[in-house]
Amino acid sequence: MKFLFVLFFRYNEAEQQLNICLQIYKLCLPPNSFHYLITKASLGLIYKQQGNYTQALPLFQSISSLLGKINLLKKIYIIISS
Repeated sequence: MKFLFVLFFRYNEAEQQLNICLQIYKLCLPPNSFHYLITKASLGLIYKQQGNYTQALPLFQSISSLLGKINLLKKIYIIISS
């Protein structure tokens, strides 16, 4: 549903829906879960499409940071388990 809003250039509605999703996900999912990260990235893309880079950049940076931590943990696990 959230992507349909974007298709019809209803960015404000898409932004509202994505923010609601993020609030719910924040309560019941870990911050590195697939759905949380994808929703956060979608919100960042909405901001980017609107030219609101000051709101988009922190979202993308936090996603990058979380993914970096996940990759680091995977590398540590591989080293430890070897």
